[in-house]
Amino acid sequence: MTELEPEQRQLLAEMVAVEHDLPREQRRWFLVRVLEGDFLEGPDRQRKVIAADLDELVYAGYLRRDVHDNYVISPAGRAFYAEMQQQSGEPAQRADAAIRRYLDGEAFRSAYPGAYDLWTEAEDLLWRADSQRELTTIGHKAREAVQMFAAEAVERYKPPVVEPNPALVNKRLGAVIAGALPNLPDARVEVLKRLGDYSEAVVELVQRQEHGAQKEGEPLTWSDARRVVLHVAFVMFEFSAALQDALGGPHGA
Repeated sequence: MTELEPEQRQLLAEMVAVEHDLPREQRRWFLVRVLEGDFLEGPDRQRKVIAADLDELVYAGYLRRDVHDNYVISPAGRAFYAEMQQQSGEPAQRADAAIRRYLDGEAFRSAYPGAYDLWTEAEDLLWRADSQRELTTIGHKAREAVQMFAAEAVERYKPPVVEPNPALVNKRLGAVIAGALPNLPDARVEVLKRLGDYSEAVVELVQRQEHGAQKEGEPLTWSDARRVVLHVAFVMFEFSAALQDALGGPHGA
């Protein structure tokens, strides 16, 4: 990665994050020089900057500037931002660190290899420089991940009666959970019931993402995709942990 000062990286990160959910015609940045200092006017607000930081970002190829001090984030700048996010692991920008460690752990990956691979593909697409073009694909990968997770849980724990349709994730997970209930205290049983409700909501969220929110008539945003990736990770984390506690399985990291 190009050597930049932390403040310069932060400035670029703020600019790219602001633009994630904006159409191209609204992505406008320009420098305002006044007695109080230099200010970068953006689509969200005005922020005080050091002009030299913008110079460094231009020199690095992450910003483009015209003669009027108007700025555009370059494809290289977006790719650099994606690389920063993938390396940072900050909870506000990626799945919670503890969940990520759990999913990345050898125990989970060996127990649910298909679900792990599909979820990782969705997350990788989320942090790509051209992620805005991949919003429905992210939804598709997330749906495949949660369906594969249910399939691998069924294969692992072999409930006696199970819904055969792979699309009915909650019924399939419910069959597995039914075998765990006798081994759990009442408080954990109640938690699992609530987790089932949450899982149903997540499946609906994933379907909305995959179909481009056609039913709602609202355009998808990058934040929608991030939400889907995060919640699918949480569902897999919680179900896997609960099943491990009751029936045996992968341990957390």
